[in-house]
Amino acid sequence: MGMSMPCRFRIWLFLPSRAGLLLAALAIPLQAAGPGQGESPRIPGFGPAFPVAHAAAVPQASGEYKVLMDLTRAAPGYDQLNRGLELAARLANILGLAGVPASHVHLAVVAHDQALDAMLDDATYKSIHGTENPNAALLQALHRGGVELLVCGQTMAHRHLQASQLAPHVHTALSALTTAVLYQQRGYAVLAP
Repeated sequence: MGMSMPCRFRIWLFLPSRAGLLLAALAIPLQAAGPGQGESPRIPGFGPAFPVAHAAAVPQASGEYKVLMDLTRAAPGYDQLNRGLELAARLANILGLAGVPASHVHLAVVAHDQALDAMLDDATYKSIHGTENPNAALLQALHRGGVELLVCGQTMAHRHLQASQLAPHVHTALSALTTAVLYQQRGYAVLAP
């Protein structure tokens, strides 16, 4: 019997109907037929997903999926991957397994509060936490997989951080709050894992 992984989400504001189905698919514990590593078709090496026989609420391959992951939490340890970034990879991989073309997936991540550290370059992360950023390879893989990576400019300013201290391919938004509003206006579901 496979092990299930708990998935907890807070949902903000409005969820378009297809995104609601997607959320339902993510909320179902992922189970494999037996022990295994899962598959990572879109974000290789991260966020493995498992095919589920006779699953309900399966994303339709013809659908358009727009999701903004709003990250606020740090990893439990400074040498561990950020759970929200891993879930972004898992979402991309689940949609890949469901046969949704990459061109129909629009995934973005905005990090603020404690989650912002996961988006820092190695030198800055090491100066704060004493170790290189364990998320560096994951951020690179997310970028290669077409995921937009953003941080809150207000959190950056509050912490006296500069854009030059961010990991490659991470961009500064005005704020996480306005990013959530703007992306919802564009039809994105906002998930806060």
